[in-house]
Amino acid sequence: MNKKQRISLSAIIPGPPEAIFEAWLDAGQHAAFTGDEARIEPFPGGTFNIWNG
Repeated sequence: MNKKQRISLSAIIPGPPEAIFEAWLDAGQHAAFTGDEARIEPFPGGTFNIWNG
């Protein structure tokens, strides 16, 4: 099966938006708050791999 899927995720995270945005795009910080490995290229066109996927 080769179908594209769309996933939507919504959450309210307490904290300054700038700090949350930076943590989401920083592989080390992302891994720290999700408990799973993260590979993130934080630039336009960059790739990411989070939650084993």
